[in-house]
Amino acid sequence: MERFVRFWRVFLLRIKQAFRFRRTWSMNDPHFTQSQLRELAEQMRNQRRPKDLSESLRQLGMIGERELLQAKAQERGIGFVDIERIPIDDLPHNLIPTETLKCHQVLPVKKEGNNLWIAMADPADTAGINAVKLHTNCRVIPVQAVPGRIAEALDRWA
Repeated sequence: MERFVRFWRVFLLRIKQAFRFRRTWSMNDPHFTQSQLRELAEQMRNQRRPKDLSESLRQLGMIGERELLQAKAQERGIGFVDIERIPIDDLPHNLIPTETLKCHQVLPVKKEGNNLWIAMADPADTAGINAVKLHTNCRVIPVQAVPGRIAEALDRWA
C-alpha cells in the first residue's frame, strides 16, 4: 500500500511540475478523480515511447487544448491570448497583408508604440516573426494562442 501511495505522490508531483500551478496538489485534488489518475497512469505505462504528460492529459479529456497551450506558454515564459475574448474590431488592421497572416497563421492583437503583439500557433516560428517585422518595422512580441481560433479570426477578418 505504501508503494502505491508513493507512486501517486511522485505522479502528482510530475503533473504539478508539468503545469507549474501555484496551488497545492494532493491525492484528493478535485480536478482529477482517482479513476482518471489510474486511467492516465495505465495509459502512460502501456506506451512504448513515453509521451508528454500534458499531451496524455489532453487526449484523455482531462484538460482542453486551451488549458494545455496556456500552461505551455507559462512554462516557456511567454504570454497567452484568448482570441475569443478580443473583439475583432479592436485588433490592429491593415498592418500586415492578409496573405502573410494566413500563410504564417499569425494575428496582430495589440500595437503600442513600436511594439506589436502577435498571436501565433507556434511562437517559436521565426519565419512568421520575421515576415511580420518585414511588413511593419515594429518590435514583434509573439504570444501563444489556440491555432483553430487564429484561423477562425482570420476568416472573419478577411
